[in-house]
Amino acid sequence: MDNSLAALESRLQNTVNLLERIDLLNQIGETVRYTDPERMLAVATEAQTLLDRSPRQSRPYLRSYGISLELLGYYYFLRGDFETAYDHYQSAIHYFIQIYDDASRCYAWTYSCLCQTYLGRWADAMEEAVACLDLAVAIGDRISESKLWLVMGTTYARSGDHMRSIDAFSKALQIAKEIQEPQEQIAALRNLADAYIGAGQYADGVIYANQALALSQEHHIQLEIGHILFTLAQGYYGQKNFDDALETYRQCYERSPQSEALRAKSLMGQGQVYLAWQRSEEALTHLLQALPLIQATQVQPEWCECHQALADAYAQQGDWRNAYQHQMQFHRCRDTLFNTQSDLRLKMLEVTFRTEEAYRQADQSQRQAQALEAQLKQQMRELKTQIEAEVERRRRGEDEKNNLIDVARKQGEQLQNLTQWMVSQQLPHHQSTIRALFEGYSQNIQLLAFHIDAAMQKYQGANAAELDASMGEQLNLASAIIKQIQNTMRSIANKSPDDEPQSFMDSAGLVHLLSNRERDVLRLLAQGESTKEISQMLHVTEGTVRTYRYRIMQKLDITDVARLIHFAVRHQDAL
Repeated sequence: MDNSLAALESRLQNTVNLLERIDLLNQIGETVRYTDPERMLAVATEAQTLLDRSPRQSRPYLRSYGISLELLGYYYFLRGDFETAYDHYQSAIHYFIQIYDDASRCYAWTYSCLCQTYLGRWADAMEEAVACLDLAVAIGDRISESKLWLVMGTTYARSGDHMRSIDAFSKALQIAKEIQEPQEQIAALRNLADAYIGAGQYADGVIYANQALALSQEHHIQLEIGHILFTLAQGYYGQKNFDDALETYRQCYERSPQSEALRAKSLMGQGQVYLAWQRSEEALTHLLQALPLIQATQVQPEWCECHQALADAYAQQGDWRNAYQHQMQFHRCRDTLFNTQSDLRLKMLEVTFRTEEAYRQADQSQRQAQALEAQLKQQMRELKTQIEAEVERRRRGEDEKNNLIDVARKQGEQLQNLTQWMVSQQLPHHQSTIRALFEGYSQNIQLLAFHIDAAMQKYQGANAAELDASMGEQLNLASAIIKQIQNTMRSIANKSPDDEPQSFMDSAGLVHLLSNRERDVLRLLAQGESTKEISQMLHVTEGTVRTYRYRIMQKLDITDVARLIHFAVRHQDAL
């Protein structure tokens, strides 16, 4: 590797071509990826600067930009700045998609999924990991396939499903052994140890952590040392081997100068050890140092755990206010981590902190409840009175409406009987005239019903002083309409067809003045068809038929519908 790196450095010094220089910088970054992260950051940053000066949108440009972004993302990933790393990986994926580089895209996408996992976005991480796994299998990228099983295992572990996480990490370890990749084997062993510790099987967790540590030392791979030491310390802590746990946490802190996330978690671990020893002062010192670092890394699970440890530490000192505040933060944070159950410890601390205030507010609440109860009873009595009055008013209105309907029904029956008598006795040969008369009769009945409804509406909305006058006016109007209909029917019944004036009888010569459509309407009237039937036959509206009828009456100088129908019947042949 040193010879390769030296050769790349020598070529870089002798190269003046911009794109070739950028490519060499990216190759150097790939070479020192696992050994010198700071050097990787420097060459990736220099490559980005040169890319801003190179021709854009060419394939070499897009590929080089994607690689440099991926290197920057890996640097921030190692430091624990997963949000920044995720943004760089997403940008790199964008460039790799444009040049159809599935291998590079799969690699960047894998680390993007890991960032989502460490940020606590487990649903997004799992969804992306499944999609990326299909791509990795399709292109035969076994390294990415192993990493994606790590992503899914981490997602299961963070969501509390440790048994599934053990299965996923075991699958990742199997693939890493098949492809003989020590780096992937170390990562799988370390995550497998985490899963066993999360499941409460601390002895197995310590075994796998020691295997990962030995493999890392054998192959001189230092990147996972901090993570392995932290996992090993957690195993010792779970076995209540606090001395070894504290020493391992300290080693983790010293071996992770570039990772704020690991340093924060190792400080928190030391604080938890001191808390187990009932040394609350030292516990608070370490936990308060860890809290801002955890907040900066935006790792939700560790933030939640740190708040709980701080609550315990303050509770040991009897500082219930701070204990309650940190337990409240823990409770809120935990609600975002797939746990919506109420925290019993939070309730206990809340009772301890607010007992006196609760007693003081109890009496005030009781007095307010009594006043509210009295006010509610008074409002119920008033509402009951209003409801009874409204029911009575509606009952009276309903009775009056029924009476009006009975009157209208009787008048209608009288009109119907009169009309039937006229048809059978007085006008047997003028059914078309009677049909037209029935049409006017129907319209008047509708008008009568309208005035009856208007009378009822005025009756329901009227004051007591206006009630008799309004009702009487409406009923008088309805009665006048009924009388008008009766008088019209009697006048037609007593009139003889021979009484028509000569001008009407001689108007057959005016038929040629009508349009074709007007003649159609007049012919259908002669056949006894109603307005509705004519509209259906001619495919027009009833209003259009009435308009034609009005024009015909104007041209023939006929003043009423009955005479018009009579004219149509007598001169049907001319139509």
